Amino acid sequence: MLTPYIMKKLFTLFIVSIGFTGASYAQPYIGLGFIGSSALNEFCDSSYRNGYGFNMEFFTNNFLRKAVNPNVFALRAGIGFDIQGSGSEKRSVILNTPNSDPGTEKYANSHLGFRATLRMSFMEGMKFSPYIDGFAGLRGFYTHRTLSIDQKNPEYESNTSEQIMGNWTRRYGASVGAMFRLNRIISLDTRITYSAGTNADWSNLNTVVRENNTVSYRVSNSFTDLFMYNVGFVFRIDPKPKTRTTTSPTNPTTTPTYPVTPKEEVIPKKKKRNVVTPTTPNTPSPTPKKPLEVKPTPKPAPKPKPEN
Repeated sequence: MLTPYIMKKLFTLFIVSIGFTGASYAQPYIGLGFIGSSALNEFCDSSYRNGYGFNMEFFTNNFLRKAVNPNVFALRAGIGFDIQGSGSEKRSVILNTPNSDPGTEKYANSHLGFRATLRMSFMEGMKFSPYIDGFAGLRGFYTHRTLSIDQKNPEYESNTSEQIMGNWTRRYGASVGAMFRLNRIISLDTRITYSAGTNADWSNLNTVVRENNTVSYRVSNSFTDLFMYNVGFVFRIDPKPKTRTTTSPTNPTTTPTYPVTPKEEVIPKKKKRNVVTPTTPNTPSPTPKKPLEVKPTPKPAPKPKPEN
């Protein structure tokens, strides 16, 4: 029969066991993984495309490791970075080369973010550990234009790329996630995030059109709210607890030493040799390749004046 006294002892033993398990998981860790995003609210209505990319972050040691013992709760600060591609559009064009080579004009959207995060974890060190995040940061939205030639020309670049648009937005939001411990070092990390952002200009890829060898698009402006999801791995730094080593004192023994007179070494003289440095022929530096350009559309001929 489980009396209140026995139940109290079992509960205390359970809490202490969590403490010993969680103590080895109080170290800082690095997270790497896949991240995806979808536009929300006004941003979604403006047809901004989904993003996919790479996420990297670092979290400090548990701030509560001394105040809360055992480490059932953990409070950490972190910094993170992610970069995502958000779709592209291609159109065939005629390039401005002597042979009017065919090529491709490509427009691609991307965005990258920097954030500072405060994380509260629960059941730290257990097999399953949920957490919540609050963060603030910056996110930049970019558009790049790339020209490529279908058949390589030795006088021209294979690809010519330039950034044609870039805007930074302020961000804040929250995340809910969980970690699944695989071993002492690696854990599986999953989370979903809501990120609210200020308004910015961005290229609407759904409006890219070609007319008379000229590619154009429309610039949209909206708030940049995002729903993001992350799947990756967490690698803990120095997961093994430190162990103290005790050494017993030993009685030192001394042995008498006698001075030894060193022998003089005779260094033979080196013969001088005439060193001839080989001369390398001057090779001409390769000529830089020309950047690709779209062949301009000739202006229409003026209409003939009517004769009187």
